[in-house]
Amino acid sequence: MDIKRCSMCKKEKNINDFRNEKFSWCKVCNQEYGKQYRENNREKIKTSHKEWRDNNQGKIKALSDEYVKNNREKIKKKCKEWAGNNPDKVKASWLRRKFGISLDAYKNMSENQGNICAICHMPETLLDKRSALTRALAVDHDHSNGRIRGLLCNSCNKGLGFFADSEENLLKAIEYLKRAKI
Repeated sequence: MDIKRCSMCKKEKNINDFRNEKFSWCKVCNQEYGKQYRENNREKIKTSHKEWRDNNQGKIKALSDEYVKNNREKIKKKCKEWAGNNPDKVKASWLRRKFGISLDAYKNMSENQGNICAICHMPETLLDKRSALTRALAVDHDHSNGRIRGLLCNSCNKGLGFFADSEENLLKAIEYLKRAKI
């Protein structure tokens, strides 16, 4: 068994306690020194890292692209796993991206509507194919200006979509139903 003396703590230690035979500090001392250095030089390190990132954008992109290319399935699996463990975060992100509202705002709208559709006044009954849970009410918005009108069940939301959000088309459908009554 080879023994070596650490020049930092002055203790004699097994050679395996050093990173390699060229290092004069043991792993414990080296780790402690690194920790202290990072604590005492946070801004310097932050600036240095930012400068490196700014000067190596092409290299970073190439490495990132290569990693994604070589690990597509692994990334897909991790994303799917994360999404399954964080449904509220996924929903919040989607609501923010698509409609510019928070999950809390959505929940408040749903509560204010009594958790029922703003048109048919029924709760959502459609089951999500992946989770087998009842889907949340859909956010209905005016496609011309993006303003949110309310929350609808899947059937009413699709119905409005099929009528192109047109009052005229809806009135024509009502007239048709009245005329076609048997």
